[in-house]
Amino acid sequence: MAKAYVFVKVGVGSAERVAACLRQLPGVKGADVVGGISDIVAFVEANDAKGLSELVLTRIHAIEGVAETETRLIVEE
Repeated sequence: MAKAYVFVKVGVGSAERVAACLRQLPGVKGADVVGGISDIVAFVEANDAKGLSELVLTRIHAIEGVAETETRLIVEE
């Protein structure tokens, strides 16, 4: 199982809507609006690294308002 935190930057005024969209995606276990450099932090899971990459690059980046993501793979729990 591949797990990661995805830090998401969004367009002005779209953080709540994007977070709600993220929460609907399979593999997204949580998405919270935060203050700081990123606007949203999402916790995601997939079967493997390829699935994780597809989730971020295909599904998350397809959400209108997502400007940029940074993924931090969890290497030890």
